[in-house]
Amino acid sequence: MTAYPAAAGDTSTYGSESFLFDYGQGLIYDPSKAADATYISFSSALPTGFEGSVVLSSSVPVAAISEIANYSNGSLGGTGTASARYQGMGTDTVSTSLMVPTIKSNYVNHTTTLYVQAAGLDSDVTVTFTMNDGSVYVDTTTILANKMYAFDPAAAGVPTTNCGYDSNLSPCYGSAMIVGTTPLAATVVEHPYSGTPVGYALSTRAQTPSDQSTVLFFPTVKNEYYGTMTAGASVMNVGSEPPMSKSH
Repeated sequence: MTAYPAAAGDTSTYGSESFLFDYGQGLIYDPSKAADATYISFSSALPTGFEGSVVLSSSVPVAAISEIANYSNGSLGGTGTASARYQGMGTDTVSTSLMVPTIKSNYVNHTTTLYVQAAGLDSDVTVTFTMNDGSVYVDTTTILANKMYAFDPAAAGVPTTNCGYDSNLSPCYGSAMIVGTTPLAATVVEHPYSGTPVGYALSTRAQTPSDQSTVLFFPTVKNEYYGTMTAGASVMNVGSEPPMSKSH
């Protein structure tokens, strides 16, 4: 594994030892620990306050899930209750074109941040935020190979006030298209716009063209299930003309 700091101008990297483990076995990666027989980690713990990205390579296929959290875990963590997971992305889930069907900018105190990683090569990246009141905002940057950049919709000019409560018309609710000159990996994290410590977080990877279809399946939908649980969906048009969509 190699870790890359996100800070502009910081060209340092952090390497790890090689690890062997059996088929079907899973080991925990902990950035606060040096490598030992229990943990996959770097040769020394990452610096306190580190934010960046990681590239993991293996002699055989591997699968991985990363967790973002601020709750107490032994001597680590904070005083929050937030926890979210996203999958490690292989070469079939990176692309020069990525879609994020849900973007929020202080919509009912919910905001999304896009973490975009240049997957192997330097990339000139453009993020286009299309909000549901019809407004469009664009943010661009160059991300060096394997490093990460965090895109905040508010920094691109997306409003954070007068959002209303109708998500289909709100200037603070919409979608995003991420385009790079070389393949990208990206995850979106939804979190409170304000308040400390953060009490919740949601995360998933950005979608590639292989996720698009004229038929999509949603394995779970709820409506006031047990009086508290509800699940909906955000649908993004990625075709060349207005869609005729229905749920059944």
